[in-house]
Amino acid sequence: MRANKLRTALTGFAIVWGILMVILLLSVSNGFHNGVMQNFNYMNANTISIYPGWVSKPYKGMPSDRKITFNPDDINKIRKGIGTLVNVVAFSPVYNVQNAAISYKSIYATPSIIGVCPDFFKLRDMRMEKGRFINASDMESCGKVIVINENTADLLFGDDEPLGKFVTVSALLFKVVGVYSEKGGSQNSPAYIPFETSQIIFNSSRQITDLSFMVEGMDDLESIDVLKTEIRELVAGIKIFDPADEQSLWIQDRREMVGAFNILFSIINVFMWIVGLASLLAGVVGVSNIMIVTVSERTREFGIRKALGAPPSSILLSVLGESLAVTLLFGFIGMTIGIAISEAAAYYLSQNPEIVKNMIYNPTIGLDTAFSALFVLVVSGLLAGYVPARKAVKVKPIEAINAK
Repeated sequence: MRANKLRTALTGFAIVWGILMVILLLSVSNGFHNGVMQNFNYMNANTISIYPGWVSKPYKGMPSDRKITFNPDDINKIRKGIGTLVNVVAFSPVYNVQNAAISYKSIYATPSIIGVCPDFFKLRDMRMEKGRFINASDMESCGKVIVINENTADLLFGDDEPLGKFVTVSALLFKVVGVYSEKGGSQNSPAYIPFETSQIIFNSSRQITDLSFMVEGMDDLESIDVLKTEIRELVAGIKIFDPADEQSLWIQDRREMVGAFNILFSIINVFMWIVGLASLLAGVVGVSNIMIVTVSERTREFGIRKALGAPPSSILLSVLGESLAVTLLFGFIGMTIGIAISEAAAYYLSQNPEIVKNMIYNPTIGLDTAFSALFVLVVSGLLAGYVPARKAVKVKPIEAINAK
């Protein structure tokens, strides 16, 4: 193969490119998976949310095409009803304020602004970096206070102390009482105001976005499924709709969502492997071709070796050894380049998360996956070299010596 440096180099490039594509495709897939999981990690494990929908069928004299809404009395009934079904650790109605932005002097931020109760802090995987969260006093007084994410604080205030400063929300002044951090946080992470304040100022119709709560002692999906059925029947009794009408109410739990996305990304990973292996195939074909040429060019050598008494196994191992050397060398180079690129991308995105809006996080793969790809390549390379190797073993000394 030293006599065919150009051909070897081209084959090596195909091998490097093939394993590089496998690693990069799997890294991107992992990055999306990690990003989605990061965005789910803001909720604690046993968090369940109830979203009102539209009634799609008439029930007990009530018409269809009704929008389900929860008034304060409904919220209290649902809270008490769920409390009879399971141990509720935290409970909070939630209202997403529409079309609102936060500004300080001439600087604007556009996080979603959410009205919540003090218990909401327990539902999120967040940590207070400065100040405090919404408390009972804020709720009772309908205080115009706000808790912002640390990234929003950096954008609005820079190096200044945010606590005690007043920001403008829809032409109204709100006092910053807390700064929090959470996994996957960004400048668009939510800002929180007291639920009662959100209702009085921004929500005259008193329609909430959802009811979120955290339960204790529900450690398996089967138990949660039973609880969701009981909750649907409870709310259906309060709002008068058919419990079987899934359009009327959407009940979301974090574990089910994570499970569904894990299945989705498993399918995507398989697809990425298939696409990547197709790229590897080009390199494997190149190995097969170069070994066929090598065997043809060394026919006389193999014939002479057999005439001198060389066992067939030595010739077989000689050819397979060259095939192994090519795939292993260039495969390792491609694997190293792929890992280096993915690690560099992961570092860059960790320093500039706003580029991908937290949709991609740590786009890397484990060494076990990388070496698995290399192993597949090496085995494929050996198989590709086996046919030419068998051809070399079958060379007859007389024919080989007379070959041109």
